[in-house]
Amino acid sequence: METSILIPIVPGSRVTQAVLETSITPFPCLPSRVGTLYIQNYNGVPWTQPGGPGTTVFPQERNSIWAEYPVPGQLFSESSGLWTVGCGHWVDYPAVFRDVDPCTGKTAAIIACPICSYIQYLIQPYEAFYDPISNAITII
Repeated sequence: METSILIPIVPGSRVTQAVLETSITPFPCLPSRVGTLYIQNYNGVPWTQPGGPGTTVFPQERNSIWAEYPVPGQLFSESSGLWTVGCGHWVDYPAVFRDVDPCTGKTAAIIACPICSYIQYLIQPYEAFYDPISNAITII
């Protein structure tokens, strides 16, 4: 009696002589990702960075006065945060993610834009993020 086994084939794999071969693209080292988006569709928005790493991320905030702001008699500008991130967004505080660098195995605090997840810089190991001597304040 012959038995058949169905194996799902992953894109980028092939079966040769009854052996499943796969080619998995390794994740890049975390330091090489500085200046790029950490999460592509962060907050459900399809962010793009057409200029490549270290360039403006789109969509951008409105950089002119919003005259039709819903509060009568008030004007509002979206470009009014304390800091400007490398992606071009204005923010008051950073987003901090915890990840492991696949190249070194060390943990890292990823300091990123809270709007689009653009990686501004890293702190390694992650625990150093909480050290009041080496990292008294985290700015974006």
